[in-house]
Amino acid sequence: MKVTVIIPVYNAEKYLDECIQSVLDQNFTDFELLLINDGSNDNSAMICDRYAYQNRRVKVFHQKNGGVSSARNLGIENAKGEWITFIDSDDYISGNYFTVLRRDANIDLIMQGLIYVQDGNIINETLYDSEKIDSERFLLKYNVYPHYSSSCSKFFKRSILQKHKISFDPEISFGEDTLFNLKYLRSCSEILTASTPGYRYRVSDVGLSASVSDFKHDLRFYTELKEQLEKYDNKEIHDKSIVVALTRLSKSIFNDKTLRLVERRKILKEVVESNYHVFLQIYTNPKIKVFFIIAHYTGFYSMLDFALSRINNK
Repeated sequence: MKVTVIIPVYNAEKYLDECIQSVLDQNFTDFELLLINDGSNDNSAMICDRYAYQNRRVKVFHQKNGGVSSARNLGIENAKGEWITFIDSDDYISGNYFTVLRRDANIDLIMQGLIYVQDGNIINETLYDSEKIDSERFLLKYNVYPHYSSSCSKFFKRSILQKHKISFDPEISFGEDTLFNLKYLRSCSEILTASTPGYRYRVSDVGLSASVSDFKHDLRFYTELKEQLEKYDNKEIHDKSIVVALTRLSKSIFNDKTLRLVERRKILKEVVESNYHVFLQIYTNPKIKVFFIIAHYTGFYSMLDFALSRINNK
């Protein structure tokens, strides 16, 4: 079997039919479709069962609610295809989505563009050039956000996932895709990017795509992301790829009321000292930037802590 399509499903009855049908309507037919019902309490489970009953290529797995990462991992464990691709249950794919598949045995990862839609209107897009490229040149040419932050619109080789035991971290609520992608990228020798935008990403504030800032999760995401980026030993890749994680962490650290002041300032100092020049790019306001400069050169972080606290508690 060529491809396993994995769709994690949680309370997705509004868009689920459109999502599933966009897969089944493809001219390409050498695939299996795994629907992972993640403890939905609407009609999603019934919709999944109906499609499995009607089409032999569709298989359904029901589990207690464990989050999108848990659902995707269950899909990976049961996949049979040479390639694995993920689709979120509120998204859909165009009719030519599978045309990017190549027989070239040296290709380890295939990516194509995404079109962002909201209320039926195109609001943005993420595109690539059509080319073969290695992992380091890819990260130098493109930004992790938005070009490599999502696991959707990509084809991963199941053999690489199995060999290197790559899976999604169910303990992280934001950035789990990014970490999964970077771990996979380290195992790739050749990447194929396609200019065709075959994935339609539905922008909404509910469902699997929603994310709530949480300090402990953001700290873990930052720590693991930094670890992955440092393996490339390339400052340019590190600095431009760590921005989103730092921005989230520098805000969520002030929203956690259980964090003691002395502990917060200790974490703030460690993070700023490790990413001083990146923070100067994030906080461009001269009135705020001066506090970073003072803290960095004097080691006196109480003023910076106070300034950022005021900003984040407005």
